[in-house]
Formats: sequence, C-alpha cells, structure tokens
Amino acid sequence: MSKNVETHVQAIAIFGLDFTSAPSLRKPITCMCCQLESTTLIVEDSQLFPDFTTL
Repeated sequence: MSKNVETHVQAIAIFGLDFTSAPSLRKPITCMCCQLESTTLIVEDSQLFPDFTTL
C-alpha cells in the first residue's frame, strides 16, 4: 500500500544577465527574471540596462 505524500517546494528566483558585448543604448545589458519550479524555468520579466550604473 502506497501513500500519496505531497511535498511543498518553493520556486527559486533566477536572474540571468547577458554580458556578451559592451553595454550601449543600441545593445543594453539584458536581465531575465525567472522562477525555477521543479524542473521548469519560467521567464516572468526582462529588463534592459544601457550601462552598469543603471543596474
């Protein structure tokens, strides 16, 4: 006989920053705001920063 055991796991916030090129108005730093729920990464928002002082 098996029991169904429900476990509660909180989502983990993950932020991804793209530093592949020097930031500028034409190519800003991109930040993706995500949640990791179990094995699924959910993108919730993205933000653009034209330079390091606006991070």
